[in-house]
Amino acid sequence: MKQLIIICSFIFSFNFGFSQTYPTDSTKLVCVTLNDGTKIIGKVTQNNERELTVSSLDGRRQIIPQFFVKTISEINESDMSKNGKYLGKDNYCTRYFLTTNGLPIEKGKNYIQWNLFGPDIQFSVSDHFGVGIMTSWIGNPVVGSFKYSNKISKNVHYAIGGLVGTTTWVGRAGLALPFAALTFGNGRNNINFSSGYGAVWTGFGSQGTALFSIAGMAKLSNKLSFVFDSFITKEFGFFTPNLRYHFTETNAFQFGFAFLQAEGEFQQIPFPICQWYRRL
Repeated sequence: MKQLIIICSFIFSFNFGFSQTYPTDSTKLVCVTLNDGTKIIGKVTQNNERELTVSSLDGRRQIIPQFFVKTISEINESDMSKNGKYLGKDNYCTRYFLTTNGLPIEKGKNYIQWNLFGPDIQFSVSDHFGVGIMTSWIGNPVVGSFKYSNKISKNVHYAIGGLVGTTTWVGRAGLALPFAALTFGNGRNNINFSSGYGAVWTGFGSQGTALFSIAGMAKLSNKLSFVFDSFITKEFGFFTPNLRYHFTETNAFQFGFAFLQAEGEFQQIPFPICQWYRRL
């Protein structure tokens, strides 16, 4: 009998300890993504090795087998509309057209941006530091980038970083652009102010100029965002309004037009701007 009690106690302790690996916080709102892409918004009331119980926003109690669950992510207030609908996250909220902002690339959410002029790959080394590389379709020039991001408060972020590049098999030239950015808002709606100093050097000498940018984005729906970017120097201004359509959380397409301002006149660039974002 004594041995039987010990064995039963051991089994009970094992089961109890195993169930503790599935913590539950029913006060947090989460998005449960299933393997087929279905999203369920609600609060987790039970989570064990076999099933997940979610109290959804419409009052239903849904019991989901664990092998149906792909991811569980916490939802912030900024991910919800005023009428309580889930608008989703923008995994590419750190980029506008070319400029970046103070928001960090979340760790593990590396992506590639396909442009008409070439690819741009961004990697998240940590939750605060990212690096990237961009080039043209002919492999010239090659530009590396780095950025450190952090937050001042919940809706105020900053970043410092730079771009360093060089020509490869065509010509002998290099460039450097250190910058700083200050962003107000979140990953759905924000406005960004950035400044830097761009320097270019060739075999004939070097020259540089200060550069400023005002950019921002606004989530229009759970699939569509408006994105604006600009570059401003003493000599000219570059402005581009775009629409970004999110096919999925890992795949987005951006389309827009660009305008140049020089000597007090605006001129539209005669071809559209197209970008395709894809998670790596």
